[in-house]
Amino acid sequence: MKPIKLDNQQGPLSKSRFSDELNPDHPLIQLSKLIEWKQLEEEFDKLFVEKIGQPAKPVKLVVGLFILQHMYGLSDKNVVYRWVENPYWQYFCGYGFWHHALPIHPTSLIKWRHRLGEAGLSKILQGTIAAAVLTGAVKKRSLKKVIADTTVMPKAIAFPTDAKLYFKSIQVIVKMADNCQITLRQTYKKLAKTALCMRARYAHARQLKRAKREEKRLHNYLGRVIRDFERKIEGQNLDQESAFLLDTIKRIFNQKRNDSPKVYSLHEPHVECIAKGKVEKKYEFGRKASLVITHQEGLALDLRAIHDNPYDGHTLEEAIKKA
Repeated sequence: MKPIKLDNQQGPLSKSRFSDELNPDHPLIQLSKLIEWKQLEEEFDKLFVEKIGQPAKPVKLVVGLFILQHMYGLSDKNVVYRWVENPYWQYFCGYGFWHHALPIHPTSLIKWRHRLGEAGLSKILQGTIAAAVLTGAVKKRSLKKVIADTTVMPKAIAFPTDAKLYFKSIQVIVKMADNCQITLRQTYKKLAKTALCMRARYAHARQLKRAKREEKRLHNYLGRVIRDFERKIEGQNLDQESAFLLDTIKRIFNQKRNDSPKVYSLHEPHVECIAKGKVEKKYEFGRKASLVITHQEGLALDLRAIHDNPYDGHTLEEAIKKA
């Protein structure tokens, strides 16, 4: 259903109004007066349908949480918990009465991002830029000279090695077989763990031929488990998540040294290996991000993720146009 409209004129008798006791010169109160909340509500209201499902949370609440999250560099969980403790944050999100419960479940913010999409999040960024121009924090002439660059948004994954990926894949397939009530001929769980440990020992001792032998042994174990699982699952329909996992594991099994794109993580298969020429980090695993800021004040004009790790010169013109 459509999002709920906030009404701060009347509140429960058990709750006290705190908006009259706040400092009107606080930056968040001043910022809340500059953002075009009604325009954002009308824009995002089109994304919802009438009379179907539970009413969505207020647009001002969600947009305010997104802005606060990026202002203070918080996670979805932390920004929701800190909202309960801070009256200025509650006022910024459109509330005039104390609320001691969580305003929204942290995972709902992920669903809101998916619903808004890139266009919706760009609208929020445009609103903050317009507020910066109104307050004089950034001058209009500063928008004519910008700095464009790319960086890496790292993912929280372990440093990928073939041996680790083979071992993890064996564990996942064995678990999938248990969920499907399939008895594999042999799971290789203990043998795979032994091979992984021996491979690490040989690599530490610089006995590379022996380390490679253990890695090949893990590869063989994985191939046997995949073939056994596919034989016994034939004729059954896997759910979407299990089918995707099986396809990812087969990609890990078949990929070679110079293949591209490669799978570097089983739970984050879209992660890319990016080299930015940093001394402390030769390679980073994540997603490339494009950033455009004003030259003088450093105000962000455009932020977006870039897929497939293209050359920076090929994305520069598009980033500047969108900014």
